[in-house]
Amino acid sequence: MLLFTDSIKVLYRYVVIALAGKLLVACSSIAPTATEPLGIGNLPAESNLRLESFSESDRLTNPTRGSSSIESGMGLMGKTLLADPVVRPFSTLKSLYGYALKSTTGFLERRFIASVRLPLLERHPVPGLAHAPNMDPVAWERQLDELTSRKPSYGRIRFLVDGEEYFSRLSTSINAAEQSIDIRTYIFDNDDVALRVANLLRARSGEVEVRVLVDGLADLFATRLDSASMPKDTDLPPSISRYLAYGSNVKFRKQSNPWFTGDHAKITVIDQHLAFVGGMNIGREYRYDWHDLMMEVEGPVVSRLQYEFNQAWAKSGWLGDLAWLSAALDDYEVDETKTGYPIRILSTTIHDSEIYRAQVAAIRNARNRIYIENTYFSDDK
Repeated sequence: MLLFTDSIKVLYRYVVIALAGKLLVACSSIAPTATEPLGIGNLPAESNLRLESFSESDRLTNPTRGSSSIESGMGLMGKTLLADPVVRPFSTLKSLYGYALKSTTGFLERRFIASVRLPLLERHPVPGLAHAPNMDPVAWERQLDELTSRKPSYGRIRFLVDGEEYFSRLSTSINAAEQSIDIRTYIFDNDDVALRVANLLRARSGEVEVRVLVDGLADLFATRLDSASMPKDTDLPPSISRYLAYGSNVKFRKQSNPWFTGDHAKITVIDQHLAFVGGMNIGREYRYDWHDLMMEVEGPVVSRLQYEFNQAWAKSGWLGDLAWLSAALDDYEVDETKTGYPIRILSTTIHDSEIYRAQVAAIRNARNRIYIENTYFSDDK
């Protein structure tokens, strides 16, 4: 017990030192303020809002001006080390469990498994294609029932390849919203593309409910790096998160990061019946620089995505795990209509990698071909 207590103390000190180091790096970069309208692709002209101008006396109270890195960093440290253990005890313990498990597993692998030796292909030639019948999709769905805790719903998916397709469709959907706009993203960047989306959300927040949820660590660090393609004379607010909420009805929250855990999900739900899911954050790189993919989802499955958002939003509030539990127990309306085709939502959490298990099972079940397109191909093991 004493050894465990000492280990926790050492780990706690490590976290504090690591956070302090990261904060020093983040605080070394301060962005200028913005005064001109900026654009992304096909967003409509009416969303082309200017950053508000303020008199000299407003600068001290205006949250869109001045240095925000130090304030954001200190706020994140206080939230992670002081607030989370109190308002999110379950989430903190869960994150600690995952952190300890990953660290212990990594140590044992480095200590007892010096290297991983792959078989030489020359000794075991790759067999030819089997040309067997494709795997049975009905049997595959039954296997997924056993592998995961998620049951399939129904809906339709439209693939949006690269930034032009996605951001154009996103702006159209935001403008057409009649009730609500819920955005859960890893990064809401501090660049010209993100500013244009922020202006659009600010404009719509007077007519519909707008909620934006971002990851705390990602908001602190990733937004300090600018795309090389961004025009050099671009003016930006120091804090896009403060700019979103200041003088508007946009509701904005940051997710906590107990033990450096993060939320990598990107889910946007419009009016609880249309959703966007995929790999793109809100930023210039995704609009212009990088190849990426989003999915536009319609049908009964969207209610499940809304349910996932509501839980994450609740946990990020002041009531923390208590609010999350209430949201988790709150029944959501399940549409039994079998419109479209089966769609199953899988996730990766600290203790459960449903996506990984499904991918490995799919590879093992393949009969003719396996196509993989991914930014990364890596594994801790």
